[in-house]
Amino acid sequence: MGIDTRIGITAIISVVLLSIGGLLAVKYFLNVADLKIHHDVTDPLSQTVGMMFAVLLGFMISNSMQRFELARATVQQEAASLADIFNLAGSLQDQSKANLRRLCIQYADQIVTEEWPLLSKKNISVPTIRTYREIWQECIQYHPKTQRDSNAHQSLLSSMTAMSDARRLRIEALHNGLPRDCRFRTNGDISVETKGQMP
Repeated sequence: MGIDTRIGITAIISVVLLSIGGLLAVKYFLNVADLKIHHDVTDPLSQTVGMMFAVLLGFMISNSMQRFELARATVQQEAASLADIFNLAGSLQDQSKANLRRLCIQYADQIVTEEWPLLSKKNISVPTIRTYREIWQECIQYHPKTQRDSNAHQSLLSSMTAMSDARRLRIEALHNGLPRDCRFRTNGDISVETKGQMP
């Protein structure tokens, strides 16, 4: 449990106890007959407060759902771009193809086994960053020899840029929460599944 969660729970419990204490104090110092006189006034006010609370709660739920959907789309974009890189590597020369595909599988495995568990603690995996940079180096240092190689290289760089943008957004979203379960499956292709909400 993070410090933000502890502060939130403490604040909620304190407000509830303070409210109950205030209610008991009012009942202790005021007579029931005096309170009944104000029923006609307090009923409409209570309804107004309840309506405002319902609207506020609706906005909070809507905002949480939008953040969750954005986080899920970001993670899926990263996984889809990594799958594109893996597939586009098939059009490269044999040595580059083998290296790039090996790095893609290594990156996906490190995301699952190392980095994703660390995200719940607001940390990132250093080995995963190294693999990510190696993928970049493999992509930008490749020298196309034919027009076909050049076209594949351009698509490869576009996919790499998309994956980098999604990764950057995912890392920046640590403080806002992300889906808990991000599973990359390296099985000739790479896909992603998201479930739950990361604390």
